[in-house]
Amino acid sequence: MPPTIRPYRPGDEEAVNRVIKSVFDAYEWLWDPATENKDTYDIEQYYLRRDGAFWVLEEGDEVVGTVAIRPLTPDRCGLYRLYLLADQRGKGYGRLLFRHAVDEAKSRGFKEMEIWSDKMLDVSHVMYKNAGSESLGDRRIFDPDYGVPYEEWGYLLRLD
Repeated sequence: MPPTIRPYRPGDEEAVNRVIKSVFDAYEWLWDPATENKDTYDIEQYYLRRDGAFWVLEEGDEVVGTVAIRPLTPDRCGLYRLYLLADQRGKGYGRLLFRHAVDEAKSRGFKEMEIWSDKMLDVSHVMYKNAGSESLGDRRIFDPDYGVPYEEWGYLLRLD
């Protein structure tokens, strides 16, 4: 049976964080629930109460992927937390989650989607470009609470 996308439900946090942390571990990124990753421990506060949305990809009863959106301006949303377990990659599920987020953003009336992605995630960058995203350039992030700088590529997808 193919995986299904469903909205986040209270109680999903452990499974959501297992998926996202698996990617952080694979790339040897710092995992810190008190700073960089606090949004995934309180999805209601960081996404739902801010007029955003958070979804999970389930295979059977297991959460195997995540994606979220949140408004940045009345016409622009941001894409957040698009992650898959390693054994679920290469099956088109990342594109499925991305298209779901794009379709939901359109249905909410957004005209643009802003996407920032760590420079190490090459496959994601190809997906964003193939979807018609334009480059916003790059940025170097240094959060003193996080302690480790990282670099991201930015993209802008026009939704109309």
